[in-house]
Amino acid sequence: MEGNSGRVNPEVVNQALEKLARTFALAVKDVEFRKFIKAEVGKKFDGDYEFLYKFAREKRFIDGESFETKLGKGYSKVFKQGLNEGISRVKELVELIPKFNIAVPVNFEKWDAENYVPLVAYHPVGVDDKLVKRVKAFDSEGNEYWLDAWKAPDFPVIVLGVNERVDDNGNVKYFSLPNMRESEDDGGGGGSFGGGGSTQPRQWGCWEIFESLQVLDDHEPWTKGDPEIVLLVKAKNYPDGQYLFKTAPFSGFDFAWEGAGLPWEDDYTGWKTYNWDMFNWTQDIGEWVVYYWYEDDWDWSLTLKSETIIQIIEYIFGVTIPFKFHVNLTIGDSDDEYGYKVVYFSDPYQVYDLQGKLKWTVKWRNLTGS
Repeated sequence: MEGNSGRVNPEVVNQALEKLARTFALAVKDVEFRKFIKAEVGKKFDGDYEFLYKFAREKRFIDGESFETKLGKGYSKVFKQGLNEGISRVKELVELIPKFNIAVPVNFEKWDAENYVPLVAYHPVGVDDKLVKRVKAFDSEGNEYWLDAWKAPDFPVIVLGVNERVDDNGNVKYFSLPNMRESEDDGGGGGSFGGGGSTQPRQWGCWEIFESLQVLDDHEPWTKGDPEIVLLVKAKNYPDGQYLFKTAPFSGFDFAWEGAGLPWEDDYTGWKTYNWDMFNWTQDIGEWVVYYWYEDDWDWSLTLKSETIIQIIEYIFGVTIPFKFHVNLTIGDSDDEYGYKVVYFSDPYQVYDLQGKLKWTVKWRNLTGS
C-alpha cells in the first residue's frame, strides 16, 4: 500500500509508524545512513525538507547494503529477530503506510550529520492536528521521549509520517517554487509589505493583483513542515464550483496558477510578496468578491462535503438586502477552514486581516492609468 491511498485503520498505521521510528532510530547510528537521509531531505523535492521512502529503498551504500536492508538490520536488533525476518517486517510495515515520508522539518541546516545522531519521531494519522499535543520520539539506544507538537525543538529531529504534497504515484501536487520562498520587491515603492500598493481608485476592467501575504497561524504542528494553504476568490454571479481565482494542487511539475499552493517558511512571520495577476474586475463580476481560505491536509480517511454559507449585506436604493451564496468543497475531515473576507470594488488599498490568522494585500492595475 506504500504510495497509494487505500483506506487503512489509523491505529494500524500508527503502530507501523512507531515500529519504524524505533527501527530508524537505531539505523541512524550508521553515519552513511544518516548522511544519505540529510542529502535526500536537502533536495526538497516537493519544496519541503522531506522525501518519499519509495524513492530511497533501493539506494546502495558503499558496503553493498541497501537502505531497506539497513532498516531490516535495525528492526532485527530492536525486536530481537533474524535479519531476513527483519527485512521482511520492514517491507510489511511500509506497505501499511500510504505515501510513507521521511522529513527533517526543523533545524535542518543545523544538522551535522557526520557527528549528530538525531531523535526519530512520528506524526500520528487519524487525529485532528489541533488535538495532537505531543509526539513520541526515540533515540538510538531505544529510549522513548515525548516532544511538544507545537513548540519546535532547537535541534534536528527526523519525523516519519505521510506526505501531504504528492498524489498516489508520488507526483508532486504542492511545490514551493524558489522565487516564492524569498521576499521580492517588484519595484513599486517598497513599504513594510507588498510593493507600495495602489493609490488610485479601481476602474472597471482593472487587473486585480494578489500582492502579499503574512501567515500568523498556519494551523500546522512543526512535525508536518510547511502548511498547504489554498485561496479561492468567489464572485456573486459565478455558479457553485466556479471561481475567479484559485490556488490548489494538481499532479506533476507543469505549474499553473491553479497548481501552486501559497508557500512560506514555517517559522517565517514576515510579509511575502507574490504580485499575481488574478482577474479583470468587470461590472459583470459585481461590487464585491469573497476571499475564502483553507489549509489542505492530506487525509487518509473519508472526505466530507463542506458547505460554507456566506451572507453579504447589499444596499440597493437605500434598502438593506441580505444576500447568501455557498462555497461548496469536498475536503478531507482533517482540513482546516480559515474563513473568508469580503473585498469591495470601492475598497481603498489596505491590509485585510482574517481574524488574526492571515493578513494579505491586493492591489490593482487600471487600464487607463495607475
